[in-house]
Amino acid sequence: MEIDLACSKPAQHRNAIAFCCDGAYPPYAAHAAAQIAALHPDRDFDICIVSAEPVTLPDSPEALGLRRCSFDPEPIFAGFSTDRGRGSVMYVRQMLPQIFADDIGPTNPCKARPETPQPRFGRAAS
Repeated sequence: MEIDLACSKPAQHRNAIAFCCDGAYPPYAAHAAAQIAALHPDRDFDICIVSAEPVTLPDSPEALGLRRCSFDPEPIFAGFSTDRGRGSVMYVRQMLPQIFADDIGPTNPCKARPETPQPRFGRAAS
């Protein structure tokens, strides 16, 4: 399944923090993203605001280095149960690896595919 992803700028890093939102929530996601950007000015990850519709933010995302990404979720989630309080964007978080699978930035010579996460706490399985 091909996903048509539109982003405000190309990926700069292989890792990302993504805020999935719709409706009135992009300004709140942008606020949290701005705090992360301020705490990590030399970060090695992208900060993305992902939505079904193109997002307009109150502050300048360019100054914060944010990526605004949008795609049409309907072909992916056509069979999912949705209603007013549970829209298709609710499922977007589960699809982020597929959504960003072919997202190649200037520093990403290979396609970004999900990697097996290493445990952050405790011991790794042997």
